[in-house]
Amino acid sequence: MVLSDFYGQEILLKGKYQGKNLYVINPSIVNDTTKFCVKAVYVNRVQTMDEINSNAFEIDFSLINIAEGADIEVLIVHEVDCLPEIINPNVIEISANFSISTPRIDRRTSLLNWTVTGTVDENPFIVEQFRFNKWIVLSEVEPIIDTAQVNTYTYAVSFHSKQNTFRIRHVDKSGIERTSRECRFFARADEITLLSTRVSEWIYFSAETFYELYDENGFFILDGFGKDIDVRELGRGRYYLNFDNRTEQITKR
Repeated sequence: MVLSDFYGQEILLKGKYQGKNLYVINPSIVNDTTKFCVKAVYVNRVQTMDEINSNAFEIDFSLINIAEGADIEVLIVHEVDCLPEIINPNVIEISANFSISTPRIDRRTSLLNWTVTGTVDENPFIVEQFRFNKWIVLSEVEPIIDTAQVNTYTYAVSFHSKQNTFRIRHVDKSGIERTSRECRFFARADEITLLSTRVSEWIYFSAETFYELYDENGFFILDGFGKDIDVRELGRGRYYLNFDNRTEQITKR
């Protein structure tokens, strides 16, 4: 049966069949628990035989003669005074198809550069730095959406002393994660030091730096970027401070 005329509302999804079914939450009509919101479901303009008379149902693509990777159009026709919910629309969304080059540091500008080849979706690129023995998110960079085969991106990073490591990560709408190869850069800047490991009101660094402060049990307290930290509200005791490229123990008096 091809698409017929219905009086009601419509939900339309387009994408590609990727071997997974759609699941729909189908509320009952107010004051009539025997009648449900969805009136009909069409896939590529052909009505399906799915059992829609329940509070939840599956649009089973295996019952339809459709090849994996083929274009797919799903139309759900429903009553005017209700709204069904498709709980996993991402299973037919078209995954981004692209590759990320190995990032590089431009020594003249100190900018992190990378290129992307192919088609990317609207999700951002995530710039990360390996610092304090873990990957830390520095920023998100919006993608360039156009038809060019290769697009170039830049981001102004901050370096700690000695070895720096960066990477670019992207998670598309289908949940597929892509991560670039690592970019390593040796910064010749002087190491940042603490003016004192015994403090009362302020922690002072020899220069601006990213930092993280933890209590002696390893619980996170605060982080930031700067040349000093106000610790007047902290209780007396020992703390652990990540900064520059290392960790120091400090004592609050």
